Amino acid sequence: MQKASPSARKRSARVSGHASKTTPGASDVDTAAPHLVPEDLSQMWDSLGYCIKRAQVRTYTMLFDMVMAGEMTPARMTALNIIDTDPGINQSALAARLGITGPSVVKVVDALERLGLIDRRLTEGDRRTRSLFLTDHGVKELKTLRENAARYEKAISKKLSADERRTLIALLDKVAEP
Repeated sequence: MQKASPSARKRSARVSGHASKTTPGASDVDTAAPHLVPEDLSQMWDSLGYCIKRAQVRTYTMLFDMVMAGEMTPARMTALNIIDTDPGINQSALAARLGITGPSVVKVVDALERLGLIDRRLTEGDRRTRSLFLTDHGVKELKTLRENAARYEKAISKKLSADERRTLIALLDKVAEP
């Protein structure tokens, strides 16, 4: 059996509720798998993929609690941001910028239009293409979303220094690169 690193043992103790002498107060955090003992978690805690997934689950929970209200989703918010910075963008270009298929962007655009956040307008000279613009309601909603997103960013990085935050972003970008 592989011996867990000291940092893995600390993380394992925090999750399992089994505090060790090296982790005072760790038993007050009881999240992922309280029925597992630290030795059972040691290999997971040394897994980059597992740690990234745990962070993703936590940050997504916070994202939906703090930013996404009603029918808003990350894809819809991203689309609103793109339409705001590139008024008149067409659906094909929006799909490319979002990295999604044509049918998927239609669903996003349909939802944003149904919510009264964007308008689709005929593109001059091309009756098949629609240009996308924020409505007044869309501008107001995007302003609120951005304010909430700023609070969210502050909350998820509150335990990090500015340098640690920049380093984490750079490292995650490296991991995310194909």
